[in-house]
Amino acid sequence: FVIGFFFGISIIPYIFLWIAMPKAITIEQRSQMYGGEPFANYNPAAKKSARNNTGINRVFIVLRVILGIILTLVSFITLTGLVFSLVFMGKATSLAPEMVPAIEMARLFAGNLNGTLFVVGLWLTIGIPVLMILYLGLHLIFNFRSGGKLIGALALLLWLGGIGSLAYGSIATMMEFRERASVELPVIPGSFTGDTLYIRASDLNYSGDDMNITFKNILLRYDKEKDLFYDEPEIRIVEGADNLAFVVQKKSYGPTEQKARDYADKIDYYIEFNGSELVIDRAFKIPGDSGIRKQKVIVRVMVPEGVHVEVDSSLKRLTRWSIN
Repeated sequence: FVIGFFFGISIIPYIFLWIAMPKAITIEQRSQMYGGEPFANYNPAAKKSARNNTGINRVFIVLRVILGIILTLVSFITLTGLVFSLVFMGKATSLAPEMVPAIEMARLFAGNLNGTLFVVGLWLTIGIPVLMILYLGLHLIFNFRSGGKLIGALALLLWLGGIGSLAYGSIATMMEFRERASVELPVIPGSFTGDTLYIRASDLNYSGDDMNITFKNILLRYDKEKDLFYDEPEIRIVEGADNLAFVVQKKSYGPTEQKARDYADKIDYYIEFNGSELVIDRAFKIPGDSGIRKQKVIVRVMVPEGVHVEVDSSLKRLTRWSIN
């Protein structure tokens, strides 16, 4: 992997050099390819002038080569870090502790097309200037003459295209979070027996996930095999209500209110009431094709006076209490 990774980076300057360096045609040029000196100029006046300028020229050549080496090393290290951070964007941005490819991470928030455009635009916008600095450093070292205008024009076009792609992907991603909608599902409790309401966690197991995703107040777990996201609900117990009642509220963002409502409606959450026991999931499930749209589930438990509530230990961290 390491050899392939660095080979993939080093081939980029090779392609630039292959395009930029002129083809050796004459015997003198072929000699210079193997480190030979240019053929001597047999004009006595020219030879005398050349000897006078040899010292100064050598100083400038040394300084030029040193500057070229510095630029080449700095740009190569920067390019290596850039490739690593963009390939593994989740690790680099702390969105996910695992090594997650940049395109896969971007698609979770922006969708397939918009996420791809965003990442490609980011690569080109940042990477092209770094590549041009690398090209400049190589030019100072090897002093090749041709190909500069072609490479410059191509780099400019790619850079402008990258800016456009990045801008479009960013705007499209923001549009995905423009509207928010919710869907409420009341649960009919039926007959309630006893004076104690037990809130228990179901046997849902979501520990076999592939990666965790953390972004602001979003904490998701993703199961790649099932293509499902898992997030924890918020349980709100309201005491002093008129009657015993349960309401599940699902929320989501989307580009339009209808789309946000569709995303919310796709959230899968289990709740069931049996006499005196309310069984709920410790996590709600989001289909992978919905992506991350800041989905949320709130379980409201309205409890009348005189009813005691016991909450499962695994759910206490998710529970909030209030008085009507």
